Amino acid sequence: MVIGDERLKVYRRHQSRLNLIGALHKVKTSGLIIKNLAIPQISAFFRTLLMDAGAQLRLIWPDKGLNYQATEVRAGATEDLRAELDGLFDRFVTSQAPDRRPRARREDADVWKEVTHRLPADLALKLQPTKVEAGPFSFKFEHTYQNGSLHVVEPLSFDLLETDSVREKSLRWLGYAQHLKPYLSTLRLVVAGPDSDDVAKAYRSALGILSKATEVYEADQTDRLSHDLQKLMS
Repeated sequence: MVIGDERLKVYRRHQSRLNLIGALHKVKTSGLIIKNLAIPQISAFFRTLLMDAGAQLRLIWPDKGLNYQATEVRAGATEDLRAELDGLFDRFVTSQAPDRRPRARREDADVWKEVTHRLPADLALKLQPTKVEAGPFSFKFEHTYQNGSLHVVEPLSFDLLETDSVREKSLRWLGYAQHLKPYLSTLRLVVAGPDSDDVAKAYRSALGILSKATEVYEADQTDRLSHDLQKLMS
């Protein structure tokens, strides 16, 4: 962190380096050749003009403790340059915003509304909120049933726009399911998939991951969920 006078010093140093690089670029592009550069600093800057953009940026931002860093130039191949650039910008820039959240078209609560419309009314009414103290962690579940032991039904929306968000959410709930095993009799996850084909593969992988740890129902499988809940409550 740079504050006060130090911040001003850093700004002035960077500005002088930018000015020098700009001047050398003008010399280079004008077709002139600089010979016998006796000043090592100028010589180093001029040689950098023949290097890549990353090397030039590292001269402008030499302090590795600053927020701005420049790596070596990297390359790749893509069939859609615009889409790839948008994805990279979202991954490395906008994803760092402090108020960033996974962008969901349907929230978890929306999934539950869809499911309850197709469940028998008496079943949905029997599911009540409960707070679970699980070791050092506390969980609040909105849809639970007590019959001597605790049973939880939890809606999850995977209607996300990014494969990384789908993967992250599935792994997070895999961890929750494993941690909660000693504290719950059953954990039933009611999941809704994405509308976008771009993340459909990640969603199917998420189902496979979660199914290894707990009971999973897709949102359109309300008949199976209703049957299991009726058997539980009978």
